[in-house]
Amino acid sequence: MFDFKPEVQGLVVKVALSSVSEDGAIANLDAEVPHFDFDAVHAAATAAWINQLRRMDVTAPRAVQVNLYTAMYHALLSPNLSMDVDGSYRGPDIRFTMPRASTLFRTLACGTRIVRSSR
Repeated sequence: MFDFKPEVQGLVVKVALSSVSEDGAIANLDAEVPHFDFDAVHAAATAAWINQLRRMDVTAPRAVQVNLYTAMYHALLSPNLSMDVDGSYRGPDIRFTMPRASTLFRTLACGTRIVRSSR
């Protein structure tokens, strides 16, 4: 637990992920958000989701709208890229792999199952 002085307004935390290495996580973070202006990143993410959710215009009771837009949100979450910016990823054999330049690996998380495909 953090204990801040009363004049401290908040704590901004940057989180980086990589299934390969700490260096890969840092490279991913630097490539995705090099400037890290929290408000700008939040506004861009919000605008991107609103743009996707506007694909569907529903005239229905509020409960039905919430249900449909929630389902659409979940559908848009997957598949997602599951590799570092340099293309490396941890394969099903737990080894680190660097795919051919023309291969793009996506991960589809289905509950507890992970399905990998290449395009």
